[in-house]
Amino acid sequence: DGLLSSHDKLKVLSAPPAEMLPVLLADSTKVSFIRS
Repeated sequence: DGLLSSHDKLKVLSAPPAEMLPVLLADSTKVSFIRS
């Protein structure tokens, strides 16, 4: 999970925030669903 989080952080830093926002929300929902 730590590796995935680091990769996601790099993805966010290298992408336009407005463009990444929907992806971040979708990823957060998926992660929360998987962990719960």
